[in-house]
Amino acid sequence: MKPLKNITRTIKNFTATIKGKIIAITTGTITVIALIMVSVCFVVFQSLLRQNQIQSVEFGLQLVSSNVAFDMKDITYFARWCGSSNDILKYLNTFQDKPPLAVASRSDKSLRSIALNSAERLKEEFHNTSRYITRVIVSTNSASNFRQVVSTSGDTLSYNIDDLVEQQRQVYLLLIGAIAIAILSLGFFMAMSLNRTINQPVAKIQKKIHAIAQGDFSRDESIEWNHELGDIGKGVNTLAFDVVNLMDRRIEDEKQKKDLQYQILQSQINPHFLYNTLNSIKWMATIQGSPGIAEMTTALARLLRQVAKGSCAMITLEEELNLVKDYFLIQQYRYGGGIAIDYRIQSQDLYQCMVHRFSLQPIVENALFHGIEPKGSTGKIVIKAWICPDGDPVSQKTELHISITDNGVGMSQETIEKVLHQKPSKKSADFFRQVGIANVDQRIRHEFGEKYGISIESQVGVYTTMTITTPCIFLTKPERNQTQP
Repeated sequence: MKPLKNITRTIKNFTATIKGKIIAITTGTITVIALIMVSVCFVVFQSLLRQNQIQSVEFGLQLVSSNVAFDMKDITYFARWCGSSNDILKYLNTFQDKPPLAVASRSDKSLRSIALNSAERLKEEFHNTSRYITRVIVSTNSASNFRQVVSTSGDTLSYNIDDLVEQQRQVYLLLIGAIAIAILSLGFFMAMSLNRTINQPVAKIQKKIHAIAQGDFSRDESIEWNHELGDIGKGVNTLAFDVVNLMDRRIEDEKQKKDLQYQILQSQINPHFLYNTLNSIKWMATIQGSPGIAEMTTALARLLRQVAKGSCAMITLEEELNLVKDYFLIQQYRYGGGIAIDYRIQSQDLYQCMVHRFSLQPIVENALFHGIEPKGSTGKIVIKAWICPDGDPVSQKTELHISITDNGVGMSQETIEKVLHQKPSKKSADFFRQVGIANVDQRIRHEFGEKYGISIESQVGVYTTMTITTPCIFLTKPERNQTQP
C-alpha cells in the first residue's frame, strides 16, 4: 500500500505543476485524437470491407455461374461422344463376351489394337472436356472389361471468401497499427519539444527564483532566451539587480537616517542652561570674588566638550553620570544650593554598562525646571541604577533600569501622555524642554525596540519618577548582584 500511496502522491504533485498540466493535457488530447481517428478508420474501413465483400461475392457467383454453364456443355458433349464414338463402341462390342483382362494379350494383336485405340481416344477427349470431371469409366454390360481415365492435374475452380476477408482484415490491422505508431511518435516528439521549449526553461526560472529567495541575487544569463520565457528570465535578472540596489539604498538610507536623527536629536538638547550659566558666571564675577567661578567654568567646559565629541551614540553609564554631575554642579550655583542630588548605583560594575549619550541630562533638567523650581522650595533628585532579568526564560538576558526621582510638583496622567507621545509645537516657548524626554524615548525605542524606553510614574504634589529601561550591554562581563537597591 505504501508504494501505491507514494506513486499516487507523486502523480498528484506532478499534475499540480504547470509542466505536469501541459503534459497531461497534451497526452489526453493526443489520446482522444487517436481514439477518434481509429474509430473513424474502423467504421470507414469496415463499411468499405463489407461493400467490397458483397461486390466480390457477386462477381464470384457470376463467374462461377458462367463457368458452370460452360462446363456443363462440355460435360454433355463428352457424354454424347462416349455414346457415339466408333472406337468406344467397337471396344465395347469386341470385349463384351471376353473374360476380364487388365490389358490385351500380346498374342492377339487385333484385340490389343482395339483396346489401345479406345483408351487413347477416351483419354484425349477427356482432357479436352471440363476440368470438373475427375474420373471417367466406360465398361461393358457385364462390367468384366472397362476403360477408365483419371484426372491428374487436380485443377478445380474455388473461390474462398474467408481468405479474402482475412487478407483485408490484416491490411486493416496493419493500417491501424501504422496510424497508432505515427500518433505515438507524434506525441513523443511533441512531449520532447514541450519539455525542451517550456519545461526546461520554466525549471531554470524556478531555480533562479528559489536562489533569489535564498539570497543569491547574481545575474544568470542562461535564462535569457530569445522568446517569451526569455523575457521573463530577463525580468527576473532585472528584478534581482533592482532588489540588490534597493537593499543597498535602503541600508544606506537607514544609516543616514539614523545618523541624521541622532544628530537632530542631539542638537535638540536644551541649550538654555548654557545661557543661564553664562549669566550666573557674569553675576558672580561682578558681585563677588568667589572660587566657584572657576568650578562652574570648568564644569561648563566639560559639558561643551561632551557635546562637541561627535555623533557617538553609546557611552558608558560612568561617562553619562559625569556629564550629569557637571550639569548639576552648574545648576546648584544657579539655585544657590537649594537643590541636591543622590546617586544610588547597584554595583561598581554598572558603571561599564552602555547607555545613550545625553539620555539622563534631559530628564534631570526636566526634574529641575518642571518639578522642583515650580515648587518654590528646596528639592532633591535621586538617581538609581540596577539590573534584573528581562522576563524571558529562554533568552536569559538582563535589563538595565535607571530611575530619576524628584520631590517636585508631580505630573498628571495627561501631562505624562503629552510628554511621552505628543509632538511639541514649534511655537511653544518650552519646545526644547519638552522635546528632550520624548527624544530620549524615541532614541531608545529606535535602537532596541518598542519593549524598551521611558516610563513615568508620578503623584501630583509628591514626586515624579522617570525610569529608563534598556538591554544590559557591558564593555566587559563582570560578576554582579542583580538585586534592586
